[in-house]
Amino acid sequence: MINTHGYSFFLVLCFFCLFCCAYESPAEIVLPLLDPYDSISLPSTVSSRDVISIIFHTASVLSVDMFNNRTCHFPDILPNTKIKLEVLADEIQPAKTVQNVIYAAEQGHSLVFGVPESDSALSSSTTAAVYDMAVFSTFATTTRLSNELLYPTFSRIATSTIEQLITIRAVLLRFESERGRGWTDVAIIATINEYNLDYASSFIELSGTEITIQSYQQILSDQEDLSIELMEVKQSGARVIFGLVEGDYSEFIAKADEFGLVGEDFVWFTTAEIVVTPRVPDPLMRGTLSAVNYFPSSSQYQECFFEAWRTADPELYPYAGLGSDPTTLTYLPFDSVLTIAQALDVLDKRELLGERISPKDWNEAIRSVSFEGLSGDVSFYSNGDRIGAQSLRYYDVEANDFLTAMIREDELIPVQDITWFSNTTEIPDLDIREPFDYWSCEDKE
Repeated sequence: MINTHGYSFFLVLCFFCLFCCAYESPAEIVLPLLDPYDSISLPSTVSSRDVISIIFHTASVLSVDMFNNRTCHFPDILPNTKIKLEVLADEIQPAKTVQNVIYAAEQGHSLVFGVPESDSALSSSTTAAVYDMAVFSTFATTTRLSNELLYPTFSRIATSTIEQLITIRAVLLRFESERGRGWTDVAIIATINEYNLDYASSFIELSGTEITIQSYQQILSDQEDLSIELMEVKQSGARVIFGLVEGDYSEFIAKADEFGLVGEDFVWFTTAEIVVTPRVPDPLMRGTLSAVNYFPSSSQYQECFFEAWRTADPELYPYAGLGSDPTTLTYLPFDSVLTIAQALDVLDKRELLGERISPKDWNEAIRSVSFEGLSGDVSFYSNGDRIGAQSLRYYDVEANDFLTAMIREDELIPVQDITWFSNTTEIPDLDIREPFDYWSCEDKE
């Protein structure tokens, strides 16, 4: 005989679970933002490096507010959920970054966002792996983070440094073939930190037999006297020099000029970090080259983002709201926020928001994202590295900016001629061999 009472109770229980236990998107998702500074606790003395960090932070916060308010024509995602940032500042101290990651883990978070500095990204990624957390960086380009075995939960919106170095190598070989010897004899002087030493060592490894490293010098970040290192560079005879330095690049290049290392017969390369650092016009930097991520001149979000930046309250958003357009420095944080929003939407559709999300699920969601952002087409390799084109830029004194000369996707594509230190577009002759006499049978002399 069928127990109708038990059967009825079972049906009621099923209906209760269906209507009362159904998944609901949370109204708010809190994400820990690990940045060097918080907009409400800025350093009393601001260096050029600090300015970069503050602008990065401002762009991240403004972009989240824009998304929450649907300021632009964003994708129709997360209709019932807003993003809230919990800012954890580390003042560019990797040890404090570790403390912030542990704090975030103890608060139940499984993703940390931000960490634009390479040193901090390494320490945060190591700690996050221990605490079963994912990391999504707004910059951090060091090649070491491409190692998925060591950093399995790390993803980033910027391309790896190796992509920039492949571009530089191709450029040097191209100019060597067009102009002759001297372009593949290189000297390097680098500040001792993760970003610059990784840049130097990765280029040395990439050079192979076609490029010769004539001198490699390392300096401390607070070192004033560079005479020994600059003299070594001078004596190496190299006319292509990598200035991979931290801080005031103009101060550094002025010291190099005192040793006769700046002029029409020299070509200097520097890092993407120097490219995005604000400066006053510097004639000694004319023609300095750098490889950076390629950013298109326009995008579907540019007009909206520029207007939001120009009109923002500078009290809430430092370095914004001054009536001027944002620099390309702000593009990566904007695209980072949009990447996170789309990843959250993927997880929302899988009904995972509101519970602890595993690093595996974060990885899958973030690395599946693909869209056209401020910084170009955004998509990711399986190890979390950004896929993206590169550009070769040169410093133009009159524009006080690094202008695009070439784009590299599968090959180098010229955009415009480089204006070199000579203030002409003639490619420098870097062959320093002494001229020699020869006998002409025709002229009998």
